[in-house]
Amino acid sequence: MQTRTCFESLSTINDPVARQQLLTRSFALAEFRQMLRENPSRGALVDFHRRHKHLLLACDEGSLRRMGPLVASCGQRPLEDILPEYGRLLKSALARTPRTGSTINALEHAFGYFKDRVSPPERAHFLGLIEDYRAQRLPLSALLTLLWSWILRFDERYLASQSFYRPRPRLAEMPDERDRRETR
Repeated sequence: MQTRTCFESLSTINDPVARQQLLTRSFALAEFRQMLRENPSRGALVDFHRRHKHLLLACDEGSLRRMGPLVASCGQRPLEDILPEYGRLLKSALARTPRTGSTINALEHAFGYFKDRVSPPERAHFLGLIEDYRAQRLPLSALLTLLWSWILRFDERYLASQSFYRPRPRLAEMPDERDRRETR
């Protein structure tokens, strides 16, 4: 049996959703490896886990539930035992393509920070967008953009630190198919 990789086909790079998922996973794993090289400490692990919590929730809630107690056990177990186990769980969680339901769960967690601070029409609009996303009539990026505007508006620093809402450093974006057709 041949092992599958995220670079199985070039279509991953040309599909905006698959490209976003690939980059998000790649940057999270690269950040974890950098932390292991530069600052393998309890504090660094706690900070890493905190900043990627919603991403892990969207990818694999079961792994997230195992990772939390593992991070919390840093005071009772040697860090050199915890880091490899955490790394395995992280890789396993990020290897999973987020399902619509688990992604909506992460979005609803974020919405909980704003539901009492936005107007009833804004609340209804967001919930309608969730239903459009569930029915595959709307891309995830539309919901993330709206949530990011609320994160900025309400200065919600915890959510601003979450990689799920700002998943990677800004790079030159590859145009999607529509953009390529318009420039021809």
